[in-house]
Amino acid sequence: MNTRTIATIIILLSAILLTNCSKFEEENINEKASPPEDTYYGWHDSITVVQLPVGYLTVAEAAEVPVGEVFCIRGYILGSASHSLYNSIMAPPFESRSSLILADRIFKAGDTPGEYDPFYEDDLFPVSLNDHNDYKRALNLVDNPGHWHRLIYIIGIKARYMGVPGMKNILYYEFGE
Repeated sequence: MNTRTIATIIILLSAILLTNCSKFEEENINEKASPPEDTYYGWHDSITVVQLPVGYLTVAEAAEVPVGEVFCIRGYILGSASHSLYNSIMAPPFESRSSLILADRIFKAGDTPGEYDPFYEDDLFPVSLNDHNDYKRALNLVDNPGHWHRLIYIIGIKARYMGVPGMKNILYYEFGE
């Protein structure tokens, strides 16, 4: 080994040791400053959220968010679907536990039974419930038909889902009033 290689190895080892020491000091500081365990609100793993962010997006605005971005959407739960929006069920009884379909407004029933206000693909925003079993159990309309037409805020990651703009990874949700 030449002198240059030995010097490079020594510099790298010194940098690693200094980095680890500073992390150790930061961990000790953070341990002293953390709140008592009973005040921890929880969320997804170690992330803590006390209230929703001020900036939520409507279904129409969420369609414009770039894929991979984290955002908060506000919408009404209209139904569920399996495989595509064309398989959507917008009234009980529901059949799919794997998704929710959100919209900016509730589409009211018309004068004829089984008839609703018209809506289009652009009015709908699909949300996958397949990433976490807790969310799937808590939100699916088969087991929770009372969620139908409820206002919900969902923080998640934008993705293409069912061939349209949607959300595949839910990080947090909260029902509105």
